Amino acid sequence: MNQTSVGHKLDALFDGATSFRGGKGRPIPLTRANISVQVTMGLATLTFLRRFQNDEEVPIEAVLTMPIGFDAVVTGLRATIDGRHLAAVACAKNSAREVYEAALDRGKMAVLHEEALQGLHILSIGQLAPGKEVAVELQAVVPLSSVRGQPFLRLPMTVGQIYGTSPLMPADDLVTGKAVHVAQLSVACDHGRARLGDGTDLSRDEPLEVVLNKAIEITIEGGWFGAVQGVTADRHVVELALKPVEVTENCLSLAILFDRSGSTHSPVGNGTTSIWAAMRAGLAEALTAARRGDQFELWQFDNHCSLLGKARGANAAALLEKIGQPNGGTELGQAVHQVIAGGVRDILVLTDGHTWAHTVDDLLGSGARISAILVGGSSLDVNIGNLCAMTGGQLFYAPQADVASAIESALDALRLEGRAVAGTPEKLLCIRAGIEMTATVSKETAAGSFDPVGRYAAALSLPLLASEEAQLYAVKHGLCGHFTSLVLVDEAGSMVVGLPEMRKVELMAARSRCAPESPQFHRSPQSEVAFLKSLPTVTADRRTPAEPVVTPKNKGKGPLTWLRAAVRGRSGGQFQSRLVRCARSIDWDNQANLLLSSSLDGLDPQDRLTISQLAERPEIIKLAATLGIAPQLAAIEVIARHAPDNRNAERVVRKLLAGRSNVEMDRIMGALPEAPGR
Repeated sequence: MNQTSVGHKLDALFDGATSFRGGKGRPIPLTRANISVQVTMGLATLTFLRRFQNDEEVPIEAVLTMPIGFDAVVTGLRATIDGRHLAAVACAKNSAREVYEAALDRGKMAVLHEEALQGLHILSIGQLAPGKEVAVELQAVVPLSSVRGQPFLRLPMTVGQIYGTSPLMPADDLVTGKAVHVAQLSVACDHGRARLGDGTDLSRDEPLEVVLNKAIEITIEGGWFGAVQGVTADRHVVELALKPVEVTENCLSLAILFDRSGSTHSPVGNGTTSIWAAMRAGLAEALTAARRGDQFELWQFDNHCSLLGKARGANAAALLEKIGQPNGGTELGQAVHQVIAGGVRDILVLTDGHTWAHTVDDLLGSGARISAILVGGSSLDVNIGNLCAMTGGQLFYAPQADVASAIESALDALRLEGRAVAGTPEKLLCIRAGIEMTATVSKETAAGSFDPVGRYAAALSLPLLASEEAQLYAVKHGLCGHFTSLVLVDEAGSMVVGLPEMRKVELMAARSRCAPESPQFHRSPQSEVAFLKSLPTVTADRRTPAEPVVTPKNKGKGPLTWLRAAVRGRSGGQFQSRLVRCARSIDWDNQANLLLSSSLDGLDPQDRLTISQLAERPEIIKLAATLGIAPQLAAIEVIARHAPDNRNAERVVRKLLAGRSNVEMDRIMGALPEAPGR
């Protein structure tokens, strides 16, 4: 059975705590997870503790790509290794990756946390030696939203099927599978009582075991918003005040864009109601209470977009009869452009977010303000959230099937005018999900060191700064985001020989429509776990492109000029194509160490022949002599350069170059004699 991440074939099966690849079972390195939530005056500090263990006989690199919530800010990372506690530091993204890769090349364990896209992060633990365990603690801060006057928090845990082609390289991509993940969840709040969407009480003293096949939704009954204090990196006191936006008398002129794609047929909440039905019912309730002066246009979209009608006030609810049943894909970009072409400047999108459509850059000058409501436990906020943020709109989440409350909050926020972030780092106003936040830095010096609140306040101000200044500010405050990553290296640990084999840690497959419901689901997930093991592997995308996806990371890359010269001749073009095919077919994540030992065992016979023939070429023999390695290894180095955005292939190249730079390699190859094509 084939499993796919978004646009990439993985050929893997998962069963409980073991993954099967090529018929060989391997333990999943993620062994335990704990989630702690501290809510103070409507601001949540989150702590995710994950334990990774290598039960294999080879060093591994565990890579977990996960949603964390579009408005969440990662403010710190620590790791515990052999009883030693290490804290990550923030560096510019490229610098952090270089530090991490250099550590792996030296055989040292390292941890890297990166933001792939806002709301989507990648945790990598490299050179985890056989028998070793590491506990990684991630800290994040996020404001709660207001749902019917009560603070509400949504923690995404997985994603459903996503339409379109992923912008991420395979090593970084989202993956879902049949493995079962559970976590111990504890919540503490300064006021009120924390409850899950099904009414289950939560507390810090009695952690609750939750299955991570959908978002965790927490309501703070009796909670309220207020002001919290923190400390900045300069050790100044910062006050962050949160409150629901004040409703104005402004009337709306709004286009509502309703997602009726096939994925909206999936269930929402703990019942059997579909996302489509919940959005339709919630919209009907909200429009019935609309003001007389409000003007609405109702559009629906899947692969195509169509206008269903226009109406004023409560009369707009009658337009809902025209909405079609779930069908097709999610062409969000095309739909947004079509609506904007009609002259509307405020758009509210109701969607499950299951699309990679990226439409931000060409909309920045359109004057449109786009807000969105995400519905469903496996909704993805990455692209729709970016669209909202860049156009001055806001992102809202619907609790369970209660879409009406999210729409009401969105309509109140849409009556406001102005930018979502304004001011200076010392005094700023920011609106997120219907919550107004004011951050004020005083001249008062604090006694303690800077903390999560101070870091979060700093993150809010980044959009107000120029890119270079924002990067320095993010490094100074230890943030992980668009400009910076977090990295740590275990220099005191023992050295590992060889390159780590990659183990992609999959997210748990999203809850299926046919999954049984149980009132004891959160307290006793064993029956849910057993059922999920019996389900077919979930795919994140229907398409598996034959060619690698072109991204900003690999755009413009191709075979080196010296290699084109080296293999030119009557049959040179054909041989070069063989090199590219060979580079793409080799499993660099699992065969790198074998190749470095000059073993071709496990390779396809055609790949073995290609490597052997390349090793016989005079220019490769000369290259091998220059590098002081066997011709076969020199051939492997050349082929590894053709692997499209594969980090282990890049690591093979660095090992064989023994510290030489690519520039030096180009100089060496340029000085080699050309040979006729074979």
